[in-house]
Amino acid sequence: MKQILLFTLSLFFILNFASAQTGCPGCVINLPTLPEDTLFLSQVASGVAGQPYESNVSFRLPKTTTPVYALDSMTTPGLDIDQLVIQSIENLPPGLGWEANQNIYTPATITDGCIKFCGTPTQFGIYEVLVTVDASISIVTQTASFPISIEIVAPSNANEGFSMINTLGCGESEVSFFNNTPSNGIQGYSYTWDFGNGSTSFDENPASLIYNEPGIYYVDYTATVDTTGFILTNASVNSVSCTDLFGTPDMFIRLFDPNGVQIYESEVIENTNAPVSFPLDLLVGEGNYEIQVWDLDDGIFGGEDDLCGSISFNQLSNGPISSGDFSVNFSIIHPVSTIEERDSVIIFALPEMPAIGPNSLNTACEGDAIVLYSSYSIRNQWFRDGELMPGENADSLLVDEAGSYQVQYSTLEGCTAMSEEVQTDFIGLPIAPFFNNDNNFLFLIDSDFLPMDYVLQWYLNGEAIDGETGFELCAIESGEYALVVTDLETNCQKDYTQDVSINGDFDCTVPVYEVEKGLDINVYPNPTFGPIAIEFSEKVEWKSPLRIMNSTGSIIKEIDLENSNGKLQLDMSEEARGIYFLYFEIEGNVFARRIILN
Repeated sequence: MKQILLFTLSLFFILNFASAQTGCPGCVINLPTLPEDTLFLSQVASGVAGQPYESNVSFRLPKTTTPVYALDSMTTPGLDIDQLVIQSIENLPPGLGWEANQNIYTPATITDGCIKFCGTPTQFGIYEVLVTVDASISIVTQTASFPISIEIVAPSNANEGFSMINTLGCGESEVSFFNNTPSNGIQGYSYTWDFGNGSTSFDENPASLIYNEPGIYYVDYTATVDTTGFILTNASVNSVSCTDLFGTPDMFIRLFDPNGVQIYESEVIENTNAPVSFPLDLLVGEGNYEIQVWDLDDGIFGGEDDLCGSISFNQLSNGPISSGDFSVNFSIIHPVSTIEERDSVIIFALPEMPAIGPNSLNTACEGDAIVLYSSYSIRNQWFRDGELMPGENADSLLVDEAGSYQVQYSTLEGCTAMSEEVQTDFIGLPIAPFFNNDNNFLFLIDSDFLPMDYVLQWYLNGEAIDGETGFELCAIESGEYALVVTDLETNCQKDYTQDVSINGDFDCTVPVYEVEKGLDINVYPNPTFGPIAIEFSEKVEWKSPLRIMNSTGSIIKEIDLENSNGKLQLDMSEEARGIYFLYFEIEGNVFARRIILN
């Protein structure tokens, strides 16, 4: 059934962006034509850090496990799915939330649903989001968690002048810059960058920079485009001294470049007096140019054109220039475009690394638990062996499994810090000290399994029995008896408990058979590992052999006691461990002693 329930992992991968079900209402179910019993999920949009995000996701859940079997042959097909309940969704990109049209799905009646995801993710990266659901099939309910990857791409700031990527960071960020006003190899472009961190550049495409201090950095950009050059737009002749034979002169101008080559000659303006304007659109390069003003005589009476005056000028001759009574006003423009832009880089402070305590109590006995504490009271996430632990977000963690544990703390901006690893270990317990009940006499069955260095303690109804720390105990009242063994090397304990009802026909506070003659019989050591000594307070006359019987009443050995002279040595080391009884007859009386062989 466990494998049957594993298909729920694929059913709810639709929930991979949610961390809290708040603030994203209004999802709309929008599904194509689908079979009734199928599994379908519409596409989920990716996100960009620092930019508002919204995505509507529609899905259809199967009514049975048959569609899942097509994807996973380990799933048993044909089983009805009773219910699916969303329990938690964790470790999604900071800043995102979700809201579903409902949280509990009963596929027999409801298979279609939707979720809206929204918010502004604050950090880019690939996030392993954990989805935890309860799945019910027949009478079995199982909680399962599974990871889903979601990528939030790095933010990109763009304006007319430049673009940047990785403009948000935790602790540090390597920001790349892209010029949106490229020169394309054309002369006349110049750039000034001020990166806000004390660094500047005049490169067209500056190298990436690492911002490694928390703060807001304003990046200023200036692009100067000077590709047109100096343009002579107008030459206005303010005054000339020449006259025409028949009145006012017929003026025209000629322009010469710094090499003396004529580059322009205007049309003639007849019968005009200064000032006279000549519209132009000529590129003026470096060096000295010359303008000449002429009076057109056109060969009248064999005459030649008259030179009214000439003046040198250059790119900077923007205004009047005079030479004697000859004056020309130059209009020279220098078109330069400037693009100025500002954008920002934000680096959030990294939190201090959380600490896990207590560092000295990370070892416990099996069955016990260790409590680990985070140095932060909120926004914690615990990990075991590098894997996120679903639902473990408190400031403490109850640990009952060996492993390497870490805790991650997240700031409101989504910056995280991971603690160092804390290894927990659980020591194996001693073997349970099993004991038997023989007519109210409780005795340890096998002492070979006791630790090298140990302590025993008997209990009645949960209370320690004072002074009872041996292999056996005479039970004098009914109740719950327990024998606890403590391994003194590890301090770990193991107990064995048994309900004991007192048999009123036996009294274990005295020997099994009362010595009616008052004869003092000493059997030692008891318990024993084999050797046994039997001593009598006086010399006795034996009437029968000594019989050794096991706990089932079978005689395993008989020993002739004649001439024992009041003392007997036995060796039972070859016998199996357990309870034995020594029976013998003295002067017509039968006596018995219980022996525990360890």
